[in-house]
Amino acid sequence: MPCDNPKFSLLQRLLDEQIDCVLLSKKGKFSALSTHIRYGNLDTARLLLRRGSPDTLSAADTFWWTPVAWVCAHGYSEFIDQMVASSCSKPIWNFEVEVTLSVKAAPSFIKPYRGLRALHHVVIASVQTVTFLLDRTYVSDLEIADAQLRTPLHFATFLGQVDTIRELVSRGSNINAKDKDGWTPLHFAIRFENEQITDLLLELGASHSKTKKGETPLDLAIPKINRYFAQRVEMSIRESLETVAEKSFDKHWLSALSQAMERAIIDADTQTCGIRHFGDNTAGNFTSFSSSSSGSDDDKTSSQHSWPSFGSTSLDMLMWEDNLSEKISAWLCSIPEEDMIWLLDNSIAVHVAVDRECPKALKVLLSHAAGISNASHRHLVHELVNRTGWSPQARAISPLHVAVGSGNMELVRLLLECGAEVNIQTVMKGTALHVAVEEYELDIARLFLEHGASLATRDYHRGYTPLEVAIQLPWERMVDLLLENGAYAKCSQYADTSLVCGSTEVAVLMLRSGIPLQNVGRFGVPLWTPACLESWLATFIFNSDFGHSIASGMTASDLWKTLSFVHGTAVEDRVHFWGPLRLLYRRSGHASIRDMTESDGKESVRSFGVMCFLAELGLVDEVKLLLDLGYNIEFEGGLIGTALMAAAHGGRLDVVKMLVYAGARICYETDESCRSAVIAAQDFPEIVSWLLVGRFTEQAKIEAAPPNWMTDQQSEIRPWSGYRLDKSPLSGNSLIVVKMGSIFSKAKPVAPATVATDTIIPLNPNDDCILNRGIVMGFMMRFDGVLDPERLRSSLTKLLGREGWRKLGARLRLNSQNKLEYHIPELYGPERPAIAYSHFDYGHSIQHHPIASRLPRATSKPTVIGTPPGRFQALMRRPDGPTSMQDYIYRDEPQLSLHIESFNDATLVSLTWLHTLFDGIGRQELLIAWTATLEGRDNDVKPFHGFDTDPLAELGKNPTEPFVLADQRLSVWGLIRFILGCLWDIIRHPFEETRIACIPAAHIEALKEQAKEELSAQNAGPDKLFASEGDIVTAFIGRLWSQHLPANSSKPVILGNVINIRPALARDILPEKTAFLSNATSLIITRITVKDLRTKPLSYTAAAVRRSIQEQGTREQIEARKALEEKHSAVMFGDKNMHQILLSNWGKAKFFETDFSAAVVKPGWTSLAQPHKLGKPSLILNANYVRGFSLRFAGPIIGKDLDGNIWWGGKLREGLWDKIAQTLEDQATV
Repeated sequence: MPCDNPKFSLLQRLLDEQIDCVLLSKKGKFSALSTHIRYGNLDTARLLLRRGSPDTLSAADTFWWTPVAWVCAHGYSEFIDQMVASSCSKPIWNFEVEVTLSVKAAPSFIKPYRGLRALHHVVIASVQTVTFLLDRTYVSDLEIADAQLRTPLHFATFLGQVDTIRELVSRGSNINAKDKDGWTPLHFAIRFENEQITDLLLELGASHSKTKKGETPLDLAIPKINRYFAQRVEMSIRESLETVAEKSFDKHWLSALSQAMERAIIDADTQTCGIRHFGDNTAGNFTSFSSSSSGSDDDKTSSQHSWPSFGSTSLDMLMWEDNLSEKISAWLCSIPEEDMIWLLDNSIAVHVAVDRECPKALKVLLSHAAGISNASHRHLVHELVNRTGWSPQARAISPLHVAVGSGNMELVRLLLECGAEVNIQTVMKGTALHVAVEEYELDIARLFLEHGASLATRDYHRGYTPLEVAIQLPWERMVDLLLENGAYAKCSQYADTSLVCGSTEVAVLMLRSGIPLQNVGRFGVPLWTPACLESWLATFIFNSDFGHSIASGMTASDLWKTLSFVHGTAVEDRVHFWGPLRLLYRRSGHASIRDMTESDGKESVRSFGVMCFLAELGLVDEVKLLLDLGYNIEFEGGLIGTALMAAAHGGRLDVVKMLVYAGARICYETDESCRSAVIAAQDFPEIVSWLLVGRFTEQAKIEAAPPNWMTDQQSEIRPWSGYRLDKSPLSGNSLIVVKMGSIFSKAKPVAPATVATDTIIPLNPNDDCILNRGIVMGFMMRFDGVLDPERLRSSLTKLLGREGWRKLGARLRLNSQNKLEYHIPELYGPERPAIAYSHFDYGHSIQHHPIASRLPRATSKPTVIGTPPGRFQALMRRPDGPTSMQDYIYRDEPQLSLHIESFNDATLVSLTWLHTLFDGIGRQELLIAWTATLEGRDNDVKPFHGFDTDPLAELGKNPTEPFVLADQRLSVWGLIRFILGCLWDIIRHPFEETRIACIPAAHIEALKEQAKEELSAQNAGPDKLFASEGDIVTAFIGRLWSQHLPANSSKPVILGNVINIRPALARDILPEKTAFLSNATSLIITRITVKDLRTKPLSYTAAAVRRSIQEQGTREQIEARKALEEKHSAVMFGDKNMHQILLSNWGKAKFFETDFSAAVVKPGWTSLAQPHKLGKPSLILNANYVRGFSLRFAGPIIGKDLDGNIWWGGKLREGLWDKIAQTLEDQATV
């Protein structure tokens, strides 16, 4: 919008002094007229136009922009007439400029557009400006195109301008105009998923033409998650085929297929053709058109229609059945050759066979096609295996890509033998080798390399080569394979790559592949930039051998750009750079950090000061750090001036206070002007008020101490002010001295004041222990559908308002005896809610999220997931969510945090709580009660047990028998020896990594069957050996987690199983029909040697685990163990040299059966095909924050999903997970 210009009179005086207004600026060649129009100062622009600037109407700057171009882009219609009148018949409309646009339907899709003319510009501005230019006949060519042959109508589609599209089409603009790649406005509307524009273009008669790659609008619509586009385009196509002539043609067109079906379907033999798989309901799900009618000339030559429902021809149907190869062969031979060629050309039988993993059927089909090829002089087999068309996977549209995606080596070999091109690319320009790398298919990748797969091809959406895909996963073995076969990465300083160094594994693989981390990638920042977000990654990078080269090459402008990029693209609302800056300082030294943070500008380069950037963002800790490191507080490192000016201009009151009390000048003079923080903060009255008044009243004057200063001085000093109390080294008297901002001298936090109406209850001893205090649990459930977040929040809040259940909303406090207490509010409300709730709606598919898209999926063979669970913690909590017990104690934080992340096709529901609240079964009780409340079954919610009492207080007081492992209790020396051994292991192997893994259902069943057979063979005596599924999984994990030990070692291994004691105490202490939400567990110990664990059958260990549970899991033994724990301060059983493994099996909690179907708004595709999965999680993820100790060789067995796959994970020392992954892969191969 035009704005008032306070400098109008100044410009008038300058023009009166005969200042030459035609002069261009030295930098950029900007004319005065362009500059004033650019900033919306039309009053001064008119003055320039009247006083001599008409000569500059056609003057272009270094970016080819003229004043007329600026007027058109801003839509200043009334000013255009004045410019035309002043142009003196000079050509002013022949400009061509470059514009960078962000598409409305895809804000992250930003790219430059070259060769834009006047009509393109006014389309960007408004429909009123378009109408104005066309009515005045200033422009008349509606089909004028830019460098990519895109018309104004294309740009109106990009920007989602409905009225502009109607205006252009009504004046004769070609609605089917094609750009350089053959894309029409309809193609772009579907690509950017703009429903309104798609509807409008189809309503106005847009045709279904093909691009140069043969893509129709329906081809683009089918892969979209939003099924609206496919349905809308399909409806338009069907409407276009409603004429009598078309119906007659369709009838003739289907006759060949009808005759073939009549020969094959004898006596309703539906099994032969597999028609039972396709009813009216399912056919719609597979509908796809490869081409459609078009009114354009280039499409008229293609009059043949494809089968209207790909995947549903009789030939496609036959490929669903792999056990009918003989009948398929007979059926194929019964069809005339002409009809069979038609079927082959109009079906996707090869895709279906590969997708359904039917190699026998595929061999029969290709063999039959080979015979036809000889007669028809066509290479039909080659055509079929290389055809790109429909596929259920959007990124794998050739048969070879589909086969790789399913991991079927037999099909891959068959396709390659039949002539499949190994370097064929998808629409996204990814080769089959890209897919093999992404799907962790090492053997298939090796096979492709043997067949000459290209190592240099880049995919389209990220620009990755196969090597870069493997690096980014990261997958070490694949990187080694590709490097061995000649892959290499360019090492130029400025690389055209979108690689991101997001983990230590990626960093190591980048360096191994010859990619320096200081390279500048496609985003204009170094590849190590993510280290600014993750302190653990920064520690690894900056403390490594190559950290010095990173630090030495860093300039202030580079660091400014890097931090700015991180802040602008971070998922979290608030980003902290304290850790990386501190590490840079330690690595480079005092002089270098000054060079990195302060850069005096030269004649052509502005000054850069990183503290100014941090101050404007309000990052108090980072600004304090730079001051501690010797940063010049008065350095003018920003356009606005010093850091204080930047903080005032950005409205950062906390930073302003800190800088003022650290000595920053509030105003000062420069050679050009006077700088004032008051003026800089003119948009923030609270900062202006503080600078003028508040800073004098908040802090008592140091010079004028009150008479009682010896006793009252503490209350006069504000903790944030920068002053502290100290002792005079000469007299010993107290005095006030200035604190010079040490980052290590933070004030001790103070807990919120006790609310008088709160109910105070001490925590049970089972809850208030060191282990529970140190773990903040993170629990995520992924639902493949859209859930209503408000229904989930309101139902959980309602549950916590019930009698007894409101204990879960209590606040934690430490009393004077260092014991934890619950402070339960009398009523929950907005100021003190029952839960901490946060919700974020992304508005797009989960597949488009950089982190959520990497959430693990079940695989067909035992697999270790490459992405650590900690990488997903940002999806499980709000940015300022609690990560330690201190966050609960000092912030009045509710114990339960509910965080929901919504996508168009998925919902992530996460809970966070301190482990003092409850254990795994307590979590199950919460989910059961939550579900009942969500469904309106309030009467089904169990009564809360143990609100203000400890039901377990008397447990172990009167044991009736000794504990079976009492003789194996470690002595004090044995306990010390065990602890020293653990510490020595941590010293030798300081780094740890957490992963999760999946055991497929088929593999679990095979293990169970094998164990059953082995135990049956041993059941000769009266004691029948038995092992449950959980016992077998425990033995399986124990063997994997001990493989770093020598296989013939006699070292004892302790398998610890955390069990739920509620069933054992159900008859009196913990009644079954009540909900006891607390920690009620015991540890079952199974002792075995490494040799037996590694060399004997898995059933041997599983049976030993079962015996331990039967012996130690009784009521009497639980009492006996509890008595020992009460008697001795520290109790541990086993051997001082033991290797201990701790597992918590959540299988009985049945988290995957949590039913939130009452909150489903839009079901996912999986639940449509399998209704029993509606509203139930497809993934459970566990990611905890642990403080004060290590949980090495400990982890949960998360449970069995609805497909029978078992998920588990844990924390191991670095390198062991890679060995486990290799072991699992070798076992799967065998």
